[in-house]
Amino acid sequence: MYILITFTMKRIGSILLFILFAIAWQPSAAQPFLEIHHIGCGDGDATLLLAVDSTGTNLFTGQPIWDTCTVLIDGQREGAGPEVWRYVRDTITARFPTRKILDFIVVSHLHIDHYGGLTDLITDAVAARWRITGVVTRSVLNTATITNSGGEIDTCYSDIQLNVSWGAKKNAFFQAITDNNIAQPALIVGGNLFHYKGFKNISMECIVTVGATYNSAGDGNLIFIPETYSGSGFYKAKSENDLSYGWLLSFQGFHYTSYGDLGGVNSSRYVDGETPVTNYLVHRFDDDDYHICVHKVSHHGSAESSTKQFAAANNIFLAVFTASLRAYGRSTKPLPTETAIKNLLSNPKTTQLLFTFVPMNPGIPASYWKFQNLQYYNDVIVKVNGGPGYPDNGENLPFTVVQSQKNLDYSYTGVVTVTTYNCTKGHNWSLGDDKMDTNNKKRKLTK
Repeated sequence: MYILITFTMKRIGSILLFILFAIAWQPSAAQPFLEIHHIGCGDGDATLLLAVDSTGTNLFTGQPIWDTCTVLIDGQREGAGPEVWRYVRDTITARFPTRKILDFIVVSHLHIDHYGGLTDLITDAVAARWRITGVVTRSVLNTATITNSGGEIDTCYSDIQLNVSWGAKKNAFFQAITDNNIAQPALIVGGNLFHYKGFKNISMECIVTVGATYNSAGDGNLIFIPETYSGSGFYKAKSENDLSYGWLLSFQGFHYTSYGDLGGVNSSRYVDGETPVTNYLVHRFDDDDYHICVHKVSHHGSAESSTKQFAAANNIFLAVFTASLRAYGRSTKPLPTETAIKNLLSNPKTTQLLFTFVPMNPGIPASYWKFQNLQYYNDVIVKVNGGPGYPDNGENLPFTVVQSQKNLDYSYTGVVTVTTYNCTKGHNWSLGDDKMDTNNKKRKLTK
């Protein structure tokens, strides 16, 4: 619509022109949607989130105001950095041709197979005149200022040992953030990353970081993982993995979890973080229909993650393994492990396991846990569309999974599969108040 107006009073004319444009402008047909792209490359992690949601209502038209948020969780090893950047650039551009923004990069934890590729990605993105709004890492958390539910400083954090070893590669990564003036917002348990956007329907809530999550008593207090403290009475991580960021991504009944490399077994190397996080979720959403629609498998499917108890308590519908059979790297132990695969399949409610790789013999189950048995990489994309009639009232919840194979040089093979799933577990549990029945222990995950 074109509007031609002549004003004799400059100030009044400017105001009227603004109002008329606001009335005349109508947003393009849009609905909220969420896409989760598990990028097939390397032997680490890289997951791109694309979300569109309403942030309010236009006062003049009564129509929703739409905004977009793009988030990259982890960036693979340094060798795969260019492929992660290519994927991020091309995917965002295909959806939003004029948008050259990556809103947030989230580093689940400071291991090289999660942040290594980000140094090149940041450099390439800035060179291409893209803007990166913020990088979220736990290194900037000021543990001296974290408060409990009463607003008091949580003194337990004062003695936490974060075990950060600042080598040359970490220094290069953080130097790239500093040199390009990228903000580093600090997210703690309970923080919603999409709060920065004001999203109404889609949230990305931090449910575990720096070794802490909420307890299952419903009082809003933090506990450390494991729930039995070590050392002098304060939490001391055994590994960088134990300090991973963990997220609950929610969209009108659809729920997705991503816990970095958080473990599920107490051992000499790691602590059990999956149990307290699960205890918190199953008590927060105290309902027989509690489940997770899609779960990104922790720690690439190591033997210390994804226990049978974890699979049973979370009733995972689809699980995605982001590992590539140790395609390269110094470790000769293949990931995922037979243990993790079988544990997740032990729950009859799990519909399918998906992988960001294709082994040499995909028809043979043992092919999935053999070292350097990689045939192709495989992008695994989950698409959830909202809008009128979206089944947020306990009905089946449909979503689409697109898988695209690519060769070991990251060129696409042309093999694409598209599958529509109906998550039939019921989604009423996610709609009401966050119920916390401390007397109901029947679904508490115990060892």
